[in-house]
Formats: sequence, structure tokens, C-alpha cells
Amino acid sequence: MKGHFFMIIGPSGVGKSELIKFVLKEIPALQKSVSYTTRNIRKNEKDKIDYHFISKKKYLEMLNNNEMIMHYQYAVNNEYYGTSKKEIIEKLQNNLNIIDETDEKSVSDMIKQKLLDKTLFTSIYILTPSEIENINRLKKRKDLSEEEIIKRIENIKERLKLYLKYKKYFDYELINDNFEKTSKELKKIILNEMKT
Repeated sequence: MKGHFFMIIGPSGVGKSELIKFVLKEIPALQKSVSYTTRNIRKNEKDKIDYHFISKKKYLEMLNNNEMIMHYQYAVNNEYYGTSKKEIIEKLQNNLNIIDETDEKSVSDMIKQKLLDKTLFTSIYILTPSEIENINRLKKRKDLSEEEIIKRIENIKERLKLYLKYKKYFDYELINDNFEKTSKELKKIILNEMKT
């Protein structure tokens, strides 16, 4: 297997989605892994392109059948998110390079449980310069209700605790204080890892 799996981690509001969009445009040999979720589809999203939108029953069946290589329940909306083990392994066997968002524990599980050979994946944690900056960015978002923003602020505090707990498992850390600079740094990391 020569493909590589890039795991992007970080609290809400750090710019993970925008950074992933940037590197997908810039690096033709990189593609997004399509995760599974039990949350409702949003406006402008497409099933099987943004996510595989499935029921909780179907998701839990997949989980119980050990079909997920990564899995977490997002505290903000109590919905499940997971990545298919079969899909990741098939893509890596076909020498494809993939990128996906995940959570802190999934990275440690991947390493501790040896779900994938360590040479096949790289974890990159995205932070903002400070927790206050992170919260201010969230407050500026127009696609979130006040209730969602409050929940996400609480989640930031929890995620930062998890970041400290699992920090030793992350290969890289990037502070997204300037999108242009951070996106170039992320691109450089990905291209370097794809060469090795």
C-alpha cells in the first residue's frame, strides 16, 4: 500500500473545513474520504459527496459489526460520525491519498489498537492562537444559531482538554492565525508525507 491517510483534528471554529477545501483544490492527488453521519443533511450538502447520511439504527449496526475505522459522537448535536474501515483500506491499497476530519480519541485508538500501520497515516491538529480567538470566530459565523454557538463554545473547552490528553499522538500541530500561511503549511506537510 502506498496511499496515505491524513487525519485533521481540532475544535469547532478553527478552520478545519476551509483548510481541507484548500488542499483538495491545490493537491489533485488528494481526495476527501466520505464519512458516515446520523445528522440531518444541510442545505447545499449532497448525500454520498459531503457525507453518507444514514439512520442511527444503520450506523449502530455498522459500528457493532466493526465496520468503522474511526468513530465518535459529537457532543454539540449528539449525532454520530464515522469512517468506513473498508473504504479507507481499499483506497490505500489503490495508492490513493485521502483526507478526513476526526476527533482526538480516534487518533489514539488508531495507534493503540493498530487499526492501520503507522506509516499509512498522519495526524494534524489545528488550533487557533487562543481559546478566546476560537470563541470569537464562532460568534462571527452566520450559519449557526445562538444555541448552536453556546453548545460549540462548551465543546471547545472539552476538545481542548482532549487535545492535552492525547497531544502525544499527533504528528503535527498548526496554529491557524493566518489562513494563507496555515493553508500553505498544511499543503507542504501533506506533499512531504506523500513523498515518503
